[in-house]
Amino acid sequence: MKSKTLALLLVLSLLAGCVSGERRGGPGREAVREVARAGTIDALEEVRASGPMEDSRTFIEDRVESLLEDRGFSPSRVEVGESTEAGYNPPFEFYVRVDSGIPVWVSVEGFRDPLHLLHGVNRTIREAPMENYGREVPLRVDEVLDEGYFFESSDGAPFLDRLEGKIESETYGFETFVRGDPLDRGDVSRIDHYYWRKGIEAEEVAEGLWLDENHARKYGFR
Repeated sequence: MKSKTLALLLVLSLLAGCVSGERRGGPGREAVREVARAGTIDALEEVRASGPMEDSRTFIEDRVESLLEDRGFSPSRVEVGESTEAGYNPPFEFYVRVDSGIPVWVSVEGFRDPLHLLHGVNRTIREAPMENYGREVPLRVDEVLDEGYFFESSDGAPFLDRLEGKIESETYGFETFVRGDPLDRGDVSRIDHYYWRKGIEAEEVAEGLWLDENHARKYGFR
């Protein structure tokens, strides 16, 4: 009889937790990834409306925590980071760790690029599909400019830094080519983190594509 009473009390306790919105255990990986993407959309809207963020990581951490609480979870700690901060180096991803769980990696492909957004330009992040650019043959310029591809970069800023308006970073990031000349800077490199900063002198290596010496070499034009 005593065991039946204890079992009944346990069931009632679990039901009470469900009614109050509390959940046992932490959220699954897909739940974390889903709320992280929602928080990222909010961050981009904040950038569009108010300019560079002071601390993009804290902003997304707070949004993830709030959105998880809306789903009935009670995270005690949320951590957002990028690349080598977690001993892994994917330039088109950042990670979210809830409590002591393993990092959940979130792709930034499909989001608007913050640096372009800060200059009033909507540009969707798309990782370049070609693997041998700059090694065997030059870029397919028309394809790159038309599709707006992004490339891995050792000096371009990663996504979370771009939300803060940072042009370059010590963390491995990415870069793309600025279409046209929206700031009317003339003969300067169209590599985005050079162009938005102040402009680096360049030559037209292909029709519509101006590159500085280093990037002309990187992408197979030298």
